[in-house]
Amino acid sequence: MSVGLKTVSSQSKISHPLLAEKDSSSLRRALLVYNPRSGSHNPAALEVFLRALEGWGWSVERCELSALERVADTLEHNRLDRIIVSGGDGTVGAVACLTRVSGLPLMIFPGGTGNLVFQNLKLPRHPLELAEVCHRGYWECFDWVDLSSAAGQSGFLLMAGAGFDADLIRESEALKASLGVMGYLLAGLKQLSPQHAELSLELDGVTVRTRGIMVLIANFGRANLGLPILKGIDPQDGLLHVMVLKGRSPLTFLPHIFDSILGKFGFEPLFEDRLEIYTCRQLRLETHPPLYTQLDGDAFGGQTPFFARVVPGAVRLVCLEPSGEARNP
Repeated sequence: MSVGLKTVSSQSKISHPLLAEKDSSSLRRALLVYNPRSGSHNPAALEVFLRALEGWGWSVERCELSALERVADTLEHNRLDRIIVSGGDGTVGAVACLTRVSGLPLMIFPGGTGNLVFQNLKLPRHPLELAEVCHRGYWECFDWVDLSSAAGQSGFLLMAGAGFDADLIRESEALKASLGVMGYLLAGLKQLSPQHAELSLELDGVTVRTRGIMVLIANFGRANLGLPILKGIDPQDGLLHVMVLKGRSPLTFLPHIFDSILGKFGFEPLFEDRLEIYTCRQLRLETHPPLYTQLDGDAFGGQTPFFARVVPGAVRLVCLEPSGEARNP
């Protein structure tokens, strides 16, 4: 199930109480980075969102994700108050990598298949309500994870994985544009015998050797439908949460899905012993044989080994409700 936006006609009259409150301050500027090829890109809803912002006195420049060099140049040479990203989790991660340098708050407009960062932030689905959050919301600092491998320097905001989940995502790339989440399910049918590998995890200098079909590093704690990935994950705690899935088939994952459902309703897990779970600030992962890697739900193109390091509070995300050290954006 993907979480997107309520359908709104771009030609419909926009009526919202706050739209009558024209902002009297100086013009505020934002850069919209959008991915027209993402899973649930909705131009009509996005237009409603942008018109609402303009009604509050915002000027929004638009740029496709494919022109990332232009985005970086705009961030460097222009005064902006906000970055808006429209796309899936991979698009959000790519833009977040740029904003962590600029320090600008990042507003997420969901346009992908899963939109998991959007779900974790519990942002409203209606474009007018999202515009209100963007205009009047608050930002908080969230952790970013730098990742380096033979394929180069990169990173992620949501999660990364090596092994079964990365192979699943590689298989689903051609399917999810037309089938959405069903694309992942069909790709899973092709992964009934995933690669079983020897794993070496160096966690803050301590080496653990084990075997498994997948290593998952999670920064945010919830998957689709609000199901917890692991208990106790906090994207603001300065830690990596690492899970090793053992076994020899995807069926090994079913008890964990059942535990996730229990966790959603506040019950203790029953099958936690099927997983190996670690926390650390730095992880060096080596596998035999090498395993493909995914970052924020997109095929990375690289393989293990890789080195991951958490950068606490490096990304500012616009949120619905202030808490902790929240600040007005």
